[in-house]
Parts: sequence; C-alpha cells; structure tokens
Amino acid sequence: MSEQGELDAERRRELERRAFARPRDEASVADAAAAAAELAALTPAAPPPPLIRSADASGLRQEDDELDDDRSWLATAGAAVLARLRGSSRTERRDAAIGAIALLVLTGILVAAHAALTAPPPAFAIFDGEQPAQRDATGQWDLADATVLTQLEGRGIDVVSGPVVFGEPSRDPRLIVYRQWVSDSIVEVCGGVVIDGAFLTGETCTSERSFRSAGLEGVYDDGAFSVEFAWSPKGAPSLEVVQNGAVTLDEVRALGIPALAALEANPTPADELIWNYTPDTIAGPLLLAEIDGVQYVGLLAGDDDSIGRLGDAPTFCLWIADRESNGGGCAPVESFADEGIEISIDGVTARWLPSGELVRGEP
Repeated sequence: MSEQGELDAERRRELERRAFARPRDEASVADAAAAAAELAALTPAAPPPPLIRSADASGLRQEDDELDDDRSWLATAGAAVLARLRGSSRTERRDAAIGAIALLVLTGILVAAHAALTAPPPAFAIFDGEQPAQRDATGQWDLADATVLTQLEGRGIDVVSGPVVFGEPSRDPRLIVYRQWVSDSIVEVCGGVVIDGAFLTGETCTSERSFRSAGLEGVYDDGAFSVEFAWSPKGAPSLEVVQNGAVTLDEVRALGIPALAALEANPTPADELIWNYTPDTIAGPLLLAEIDGVQYVGLLAGDDDSIGRLGDAPTFCLWIADRESNGGGCAPVESFADEGIEISIDGVTARWLPSGELVRGEP
C-alpha cells in the first residue's frame, strides 16, 4: 500500500472512531455528525445509469403516464442507489454499508440526545397532581403554597407550575419552587424562601435549559443570617441558614452603636409607657420621645415577627404608640448600625438613628 493509501486508511479509521463514539454533550454530537458526513464523502459517488424510457409509449394509459411523471424522489433515489451498488466493486459496497450504518447510528444518537436535552427533568414531577395538605405544630393547615401563589399573582407573575413548598410547616425558613411564564419561548424555573409562615422573599430564577444542567441556586441575606438554598434537576432541595453577623448581646456591643449604650444605660420604667415591651426585650425599652400623646419607643429585641425569625439574632425595633393602638418595625443589627431604622404610621415618618437620635417628619 502506498504512503497516501496508508494515510487515507488511517483517516478513515479516525473518522469511524469519531462517528461511532458515544456522545457526552452537544459538542460531541456535532463532532460525530461531522465525522459521519466526512466518512460518507470519502467514497466518490459513481454516476447512476441513465433511466431509459420505452420508445413506444402509445400503449400506456394516461394514468400510467401521470404516475410515471409523479414518481416520488424516494423511488428515483432508491433506483439510482440500487443501480450503483450493482455496478460497484466489493470495496465500494463495503464502504457504502459502513456509511449507511454510521448514518443510522448517528441518527439514533441525535434522536436520543435531543430527547435527553428537551425532556422534563425529574424535578418537575413534583408539579404533577395535587400536593397533600399538611398541618403545622398547632394543628392549623399549611397554607404557604396558596398564600405565595396569591403574592405572585398580585405582582403580575404568570405562574405555570406550582408553587410547591418543602419542609415542615412548623419550621422557618422553607424553600418554595415554581415555574413562571416569561414569553412564548421562555419559561423560567424559580425558587425562594418562605419566612414568617408564608411570606415569600429572596426569589431567584433561571432558564429551564440552565436548570437542566446546573439546577437552581439562590441566597437570601437578612443581615445577621443568610439563607442559602438550591434545587437540583433530580429534585433534591437544600436549604441552609448561615450566621453572618452579631447574634449575642456581647457581639452587638462590640459594634459600638451609641443607641445600644443609651438603651442599656437608662431604660424607661414600664409604668411610664403606654404599652408593655418586656417580652423578648434584650435592652431597653427606652422612650425616645412623647409628642401630642404619641410615644416613640426604641428597644433591642430577640425576635422580629414582622419579617420572620431566621435564628436567635437580636434586632433593633422602633414602635409608635398612643392610647388606641401601636405599631412599628425592626431591623437587623448590622442594618441598624449602618442607617438606623425608619417607619411610617398614620402619616408620620420616624427615623431612629444609630447615634440614638430620633428624627420625625412627613413621609
């Protein structure tokens, strides 16, 4: 065999190896297709024999003429291939068989790869059918999924599937997942954190294509704590609460916040306050101001029901109270140390600064 012949044979073996290799991803599928096409091109096509028509067609019926004129491309191609094979050598017939097998195998690979790339991931099975209702520790029905659906629809989100919440109703926070419509060609996979029983926050979304390969990951940061969550294409959920900031009173003191020093130095006696703030109070309460019968009270509390408890981290809270009602809000320690806390009730805005100063104004 000549040197060129050896090179051709080596090239053919390399192409056969690539064409028949098991694909691992879209790139390998494309490489197999290119190799199969080049393999088929190495065998030059012999010109097919001419198609001979009878010189005397007078005896044929008109229907036969129409059928002959409308002969399908498949029949024509089949006749040409058959004629070529009859006139080809043994080597040419072998190469043609290899090329045909390669194309058949490649077709099967492409079909299987397409099915794998477009089939719904196992995780989506959770959206099939209705989820069994659960009760929390007090015996109340778990309405987190229905409540979150109402929240999403209220934001104008078109929910395609779900939402479905993971975890025990009595535990907080929990992971919730759903699919949302974006456009005729885009549907996203989304997840978020449910805190305070049924309040959705920390939402993050990804394309369905990305979800099939990498799943969904997100983080909700609440100052002293962050919640890291994930949902795999196979359906496995994960959620972890990570401590980021001050949790103990000593850790809060170490931040050197003047407002905390004021709370600890001279708390206001309970009988001077309209409302009793003793439960869960770590430092204070301190009457910051009393104007026209309205009291402004600051304190460091151990829990914040307004945003959902993620752990034992304390929060700075500001409350506005009169004889009829009271209301307020809380902020994580690190957030308060940076910018204080601002609330607005009954048309009055109040801001408690880290320095301990109270600033009132119109919203």
